[in-house]
Amino acid sequence: MQNHGGLQYVPQISAAEQVVYLDFDGELTRYNGEILTVDQVTVNNAKLTAERINKIVATLNKQYASQNVRFVTEKTAAGEYSTIFIGKTSAFDQYGNFAGLAETIDKGNQIKDDNAFVNLDSTASDAEIISTISHETDHLLGTLNHGGNGLASHAAVVIADYHISSGNVSTGISLKHNDMYIYSAGVASKTTVNAGGAVYVSNGGTASNTVISSGGKMAVSSGGKADNTIVDNFGSMYVYRGGVANGATVYYMGQLYVDNGAKLNNGIIRFGKTYISSGATASNTHVSSGGLVFVSSGGKMETATVSSGGWIHLYYGGHANNATVNGYGRFYVSNAASANNVTVNSNGLSFIYAGGKMVKSLIQKSGSVHVYGGGTASSATVLGGVTVYQNGKAENTLVSSGGKVTVNGGGKAINTT
Repeated sequence: MQNHGGLQYVPQISAAEQVVYLDFDGELTRYNGEILTVDQVTVNNAKLTAERINKIVATLNKQYASQNVRFVTEKTAAGEYSTIFIGKTSAFDQYGNFAGLAETIDKGNQIKDDNAFVNLDSTASDAEIISTISHETDHLLGTLNHGGNGLASHAAVVIADYHISSGNVSTGISLKHNDMYIYSAGVASKTTVNAGGAVYVSNGGTASNTVISSGGKMAVSSGGKADNTIVDNFGSMYVYRGGVANGATVYYMGQLYVDNGAKLNNGIIRFGKTYISSGATASNTHVSSGGLVFVSSGGKMETATVSSGGWIHLYYGGHANNATVNGYGRFYVSNAASANNVTVNSNGLSFIYAGGKMVKSLIQKSGSVHVYGGGTASSATVLGGVTVYQNGKAENTLVSSGGKVTVNGGGKAINTT
């Protein structure tokens, strides 16, 4: 027996082959452990590609060849075998935060059909999955006993959460499958949040220069503040009532939700999506290069700029003041939404649909506004072009040098000078 800092590892060479079936497909099963029984354990499909599964299995078989252990991905027709279920499950959340959990620490491998769980999926790396399967296999073989209280003695990893408060400062922490809570004058800087990780900022906490990607999440709520956050590559950020986000940048496939009276200041939206709703306010926002901003349900934008490839869409009671639409940017107003003081520059495009209203706009040369049925453009100064379609309306319009208002069949232009 070897002892490595309290970790007991007993090498084993077994005469009888031990088969371990790796189930990546998801299952409704049970946990019949030495400490605890859970009658219903729902394991989700791990969503791994065949290529990744083959690599994992080949690596494990090579690693365990000397111990006469064989890993398979199909149930064997005869004989006993252990099963390791790989995929996310919440069945053990109330007992701890585990990456893996075995039913037994089976010294001498007396039980040939005991099982284990690996609480990871495709968001984890192959190395993490292999390491956790290996850890739980060693428990089932009885070659690994690292001690611990309760289920932790059978777990691959007890993943620690972070609590940053009372003036404490953290720097450079990377989260994956664990969480960080920032509150009561706590400050966290340069945190990286990956798949399965989350940051919660509230009650006087501050997060600065956080990077959220690959399915990571951040939530900022009452009294919390997030400065200079980057949301990228399927990361998500949520800002709720009383929360403030300053200088957030949303890149490729990132998503930012500002809701229920929260505030976003100096946001940059590129190749990602942002939703402003329920009384939330976004100030001095820049949208471009595939960025999309949706403003609804009492959400408001103050001083927004949309440039080439960017879209802003106001709908269902959304509102914007002081918006600028630059070349090849798009600005939409519909469904009881409104916009005041909109400047549409050269090659900028604005579209007003049913229920939408745009007031006091300036349409520069080569800029254009299209007013569709039920939409209204009011008090516009036109140096570019306004086109009014059936049942659309342009009222109190001032046409300056080179400007043009075109009214198609059924459209209305009222008080045009």
